[in-house]
Amino acid sequence: MSPLQQQGARRSTMRIDHLAYQRATNIAAFGFLLQLVAATVLLIFGYRGDEATARFASFYLYTGLIVWLGLIIVFNQHKLERLEALEEGELTATSSGESIFDRSGDEIRVAARRLRMMYKWVMPVASLLFVGILFLLAWIMFDALAGMAGSDGWLELLMTQNKGWLIAVTLGFSVVCFIISRYLAGMAEQKVWQNLRAGAAVMVGNAVVLLGIAVGTIVRYFEIDDVIFFVAWAIPVFMVIVGAEVVLNLLLNLYRPRISGEYPRAAFDSRSLSLLATPDSLVRSLNDAVNYQFGFDITSSWGYQLVLRSSAWLFVLGLCVLLALSTLSVVGGREQGLRLRSGALVGEVGHQVHDPGFFWKLPWPIEQTRVYDVSSLRSLPLTPMDKGRREGFLWEDEVRLDPGEVIEPFIVGRSRLSIDADGQDVEADDSGDDFSGNYALVDMLVQLE
Repeated sequence: MSPLQQQGARRSTMRIDHLAYQRATNIAAFGFLLQLVAATVLLIFGYRGDEATARFASFYLYTGLIVWLGLIIVFNQHKLERLEALEEGELTATSSGESIFDRSGDEIRVAARRLRMMYKWVMPVASLLFVGILFLLAWIMFDALAGMAGSDGWLELLMTQNKGWLIAVTLGFSVVCFIISRYLAGMAEQKVWQNLRAGAAVMVGNAVVLLGIAVGTIVRYFEIDDVIFFVAWAIPVFMVIVGAEVVLNLLLNLYRPRISGEYPRAAFDSRSLSLLATPDSLVRSLNDAVNYQFGFDITSSWGYQLVLRSSAWLFVLGLCVLLALSTLSVVGGREQGLRLRSGALVGEVGHQVHDPGFFWKLPWPIEQTRVYDVSSLRSLPLTPMDKGRREGFLWEDEVRLDPGEVIEPFIVGRSRLSIDADGQDVEADDSGDDFSGNYALVDMLVQLE
């Protein structure tokens, strides 16, 4: 092993004592306070500012407090176990002959026994509580969203008018949570702090939810509400996915082999969210897979490194090109185009319809284009139409409609004109009481061409 590798190996190991666990306890307490502050601020803003997505985000953030509380308890118990082991070592070194710990075993090591009990019972129970609250809050959100649906199918979602404050709050907490998640993921590389992966997963989940609200609110400045509607539905769906992963982890932990001297990974430690907190580990896994497929270390070649360094800029360039192309709309020779922004026509009155050629608009998704062929004949059914009508339709043919469709009869009056003996049209006399002779109920299939 080279001196550089030896130095790296020394850096990757650290002394596992009560001071290391005390630092982890302090970090977990800081994460608990940050989670509590962010959730409370969003909850207050959601109710005072009438913002539904802020309320939903606060519900998700409050569930993360269970994870932080579990980490605080476990790390504190680890500290007590290390202190107990330290006292045992000191008593063994100062005493002569057989130690009382050798005679009594785990009956004397109370902190160690409690620590094993926590991993066996407390952590799974905390995971079940975490899952139960996630599913309950997600069900409440789905029920609330279903109640917000209007008669036309669109959500009547509560949206604040203080869009700037909402963007500042959500974007600020999102950046802070992502930075903390990266810091915790780096600490979790050490074996003594590996449980901090659960905290990193919670923080990166907060960042994803808050970033979605910030993006949806920014798009609202362009009078586009579809994104914030999507975010409102995505938050409970995200909670269900996280809860399902925790349930899967609980089931797998029942059958995963136990290794002596190692503690199991908590079920509420999300593997998928941990990947978002450490994207570099995902890149390393992809590099290893590529090297395995080619049979040699292709990822170390200059060509692969050049593509890897330039991939981000190429992606940004491609995105900019696509947005620039979306600003140009082409109308065919037999077509006419409309420029739409949030479903409303854009342009001066009398110039809203664009003839064949091209015209410019704002990039997608701010504005869209609708192009229609105006040279073809179009039909608009005014009543339910016969789905089985053939070319040679006969009166005795049965009319077939879609399920639930009913043909409402029309009241039709006879013509007020009649023909006299000389063949001239004269107005008929309908002053009689014969209602059935003057009116009739007729089933009609009406189609506007």
